[in-house]
Amino acid sequence: MATSLTEWFECELRKRGLRLTEEDLQRIVRVLEERGWISIHPELYRGLMEEIEKLIDRRPELGYASIADFIADAVRRRLEELSKSPLER
Repeated sequence: MATSLTEWFECELRKRGLRLTEEDLQRIVRVLEERGWISIHPELYRGLMEEIEKLIDRRPELGYASIADFIADAVRRRLEELSKSPLER
C-alpha cells in the first residue's frame, strides 16, 4: 500500500504505462492548489480517512466497498438532512 498520495499517484500512473516529469507534477500541484483541491490541513483529512478505513475494515456488514463509497453516502445523507425544513430535523 502506498504511504503517501504521491506514491499512490505514481503507482497508478505506472500501472497505466504513464510517466510524468517533475515539471508535470509541479504543474498538477499548482492547478490543484488554485482550484482549492489541496487542503491546508492535510493531517485533518488523513485522520478522517484513517478512521473511515478502520470502520470499513471492522464493519463489513455496513456494505461500504471503499472510502469513496462511505463519503458519498455521508454527503448524500447530510444533503438530505439539510434539505428538510427546520421542523422536520
